[in-house]
Amino acid sequence: MAPDLSLAIATCGTAGTATSQTATGGGGSTSLLPLSGLPLDVLATAAGFLTIAGIGVAVLVALATRPRRPAPALIPIDARLSPDGHYWWDGTAWRLR
Repeated sequence: MAPDLSLAIATCGTAGTATSQTATGGGGSTSLLPLSGLPLDVLATAAGFLTIAGIGVAVLVALATRPRRPAPALIPIDARLSPDGHYWWDGTAWRLR
């Protein structure tokens, strides 16, 4: 038969709760979240800022890694153009303008 611990729990006051004490004997925080002591508006502002910053970084990465179109060939000033004006003669073949 198990011993009756109800009297010990009632006098201690820690029925099922965790406590922590520092080396100086004072009570410490039982929360595992390091930011739990901050006001909710500060946490919401920080979360919003981090969300916007993350989206900005994602956009920059997407723009930096997108494929680029090759630069069009430079058309010389004295180049011969086709009658419709869409092509120019480079000396060996017609090129799109």
